[in-house]
Amino acid sequence: MRPENQSSVSEFLLLGLPIQPGQQGLFFSLFLGMYLITVLGNLLIILLISLDSHLHTPMYFFLSHLAFSDISLSSVTVPKMLMNMQTQRQSISYVGCIAQVCFFIIFACIDNFLLAVMSYDRYVAICHPLHYTAIMREGLCTLLVAGSWILSSAHALLHILLLVRLSFCADITITHFFCDLTALLKLSCSDTSLNMLVIFLEGGFIYLLSLGIILGSYIRIGTIILRVPSTKRLLKAFSTCGSHLFVVSLYYGTLAGVYFFSSSWDSKDIIASVMYTVVTSMLNPFIYSLRNRDIKQALEMLSSSDTTVNELIILTVGVVVITLPFTCILVSYGCIGATILKVPSTKGICKALSTCGSHLSVVSLYYGAIIGLYFFPSSNNSNKDVIVARRIMRKENQSSVSEFLLLGLPIQPGQQGLFFSLFLGMYLTTVLGNLLIILLIRLDSRLHTPMYFFLSHLAFTDVCFSSVTVPKMLMNIHTTYKSIPYSGCISQMYFFIFFTDLDSFLITSMAYDRYIAICHPLHYTTIMKEELCALLVALSWILSCASSLSHTLLLTQLSFCAANTIPHFLCDLGALLKLSCSDIFLNKLVMFTVGVVVITLPFICILVSYGYIGATILRVPSTKGICKALSTCGSHLSVVSLYYGAIFGQYLTPTLSNFLDKDIIVALMYTVVTPMLNPFIYSLRNRDMKEALRKLFNKVRLFSQ
Repeated sequence: MRPENQSSVSEFLLLGLPIQPGQQGLFFSLFLGMYLITVLGNLLIILLISLDSHLHTPMYFFLSHLAFSDISLSSVTVPKMLMNMQTQRQSISYVGCIAQVCFFIIFACIDNFLLAVMSYDRYVAICHPLHYTAIMREGLCTLLVAGSWILSSAHALLHILLLVRLSFCADITITHFFCDLTALLKLSCSDTSLNMLVIFLEGGFIYLLSLGIILGSYIRIGTIILRVPSTKRLLKAFSTCGSHLFVVSLYYGTLAGVYFFSSSWDSKDIIASVMYTVVTSMLNPFIYSLRNRDIKQALEMLSSSDTTVNELIILTVGVVVITLPFTCILVSYGCIGATILKVPSTKGICKALSTCGSHLSVVSLYYGAIIGLYFFPSSNNSNKDVIVARRIMRKENQSSVSEFLLLGLPIQPGQQGLFFSLFLGMYLTTVLGNLLIILLIRLDSRLHTPMYFFLSHLAFTDVCFSSVTVPKMLMNIHTTYKSIPYSGCISQMYFFIFFTDLDSFLITSMAYDRYIAICHPLHYTTIMKEELCALLVALSWILSCASSLSHTLLLTQLSFCAANTIPHFLCDLGALLKLSCSDIFLNKLVMFTVGVVVITLPFICILVSYGYIGATILRVPSTKGICKALSTCGSHLSVVSLYYGAIFGQYLTPTLSNFLDKDIIVALMYTVVTPMLNPFIYSLRNRDMKEALRKLFNKVRLFSQ
């Protein structure tokens, strides 16, 4: 029976949404926007509930879990759907497909249970208002949420256990945009009667039970409301459950409407899934923010309170360092579980479990403590004086300056025109040269490779990098108008840090690309796939944004009292910290920590990559082979030397003079010199670029004739 119990396929093909090829871009942009709104909106709901003590009640405790469940439900399917639209790569591995089924069932069931729990909470609040606090105790709320998670996990596990025992023979095409359970059962060449029976019985029990609880709760609520004599109390009773009733109607109304009126089975499954995973999850934050007075008040308080920025950073970083690793652990053990279940012998299962038993114990202990502490509803005993004090201290926490004065470059008055012409020429060369690089890569199909993909992003970054500071510097030189508004200064600092970090990450990605090209040339095309390149660039943008955002948020917390003169030609973070009259210890700590991540770690990665490249080149027997290997990374090595040479050359040597400050010299190297030289380095030292440039000139000449 062993061959029948194992799947004979290693991957499936997802046909995706029935979209015409010409409409792929439109739908990609649409669903990407909806997914981002879903994630940001629900994270905002969680943030508001976490920060505002008025929302530390059972209803909002359940709502925070519903928001987290909505984010997870969308994240299980939408990113893969978007990637399939963009890359036209429709395959998904067997283990990935099983994991997607598991998590989709879990979060769909959690949504269902949480809506039922929230309806019970509304029933108690309206029908038994005097006993509400006694009934909806902290212990009961925790038990209801924990029960929802346990029942959902058990429900998903049962389906997965039955699914992994099936065989999939020839047909591997799933007519869906994700791995739907029923679609997989249709592909199986085993007997699926038991699976279908479990879907009918268990699914019917879970959904009908939840729907029964919701209907029963609202019937009781309706009978109570109808007995209320005054219109004012009637409206108040409606307001306590209006948002939840709207979400319930959307959730179950979609289910009923699609399944009772859609003509095609395949189309109605897809429509229902899109409604659950994209539309409903996106609309929930709007429903609870637009129709809920408490949420709107919390949102106003968040926007008016400066002290919540630190809490925002804690929550954001907490998501990165706690939630994301926990998600990776869940996915890893989901895949491990799916693999173990396919092992035919008990001895093999025991051996597989023994390899991860210790780690699983540590994970359970670590995250069990976190979940046990942080998933309890917060106590509602916080003092209102704290909130009042925050509002009183608001003006003290804000900056008392409206603008800064940029002293600019230490140039003699008679040399202003000369330096203005020099820097204007360098800036125009930077913009035109890098735009030419982007144009050549775009037009020449031979340059559609990973190395030039990274180079086009580096060229775009260099254009933006120079444009952040040089135009303002030129205007100050020409007009002697040195002031810059507070908001403009903060914005300039944000984008300066952003593009500095992005340059660092892109150079590192290019070093890795050169390492693969030289050390693993036969596997280059399989390793440096389109998806990996896009992922490396996306991570570079995300990490750069996170780095600059952390510095900016902390800087806006500082006060600037009297001095507003910056001895620089741009709003440099170090110069701004020197002007602050607040405690800057946390800012300095973040500068050191984040600086290690965005500068030192990429530099180490580059050194390691070129260490391996050097070791590989030294083993090449022929001089011609060595020259060819060096030519593939010569341009990039020049850029790396220029970029990091400026840092170490200035920061590891004393200041040159009292007038030429090393910070100004380094900033000039970054914003003017390096971006200007990059196009020359890649055009003069690169045969492919010179050939593409020659072809472009020939086309222009022919067109002009």
